[in-house]
Amino acid sequence: MAQAIWNGKVITESNDIVQVVDAIYFSIESVNCEYLKPSETKIICFWKGIKIHP
Repeated sequence: MAQAIWNGKVITESNDIVQVVDAIYFSIESVNCEYLKPSETKIICFWKGIKIHP
């Protein structure tokens, strides 16, 4: 089981992940959005391309 933990809070955990090089990707369904907020941050990734998170 892979987990993402921030400040002692489990943001997501799942057995259904995709690993690309050193990054682990979780499905949106496994994410606990209680600890997240919207962002206008732009991400540039060789695998996913350019994405702006609403």
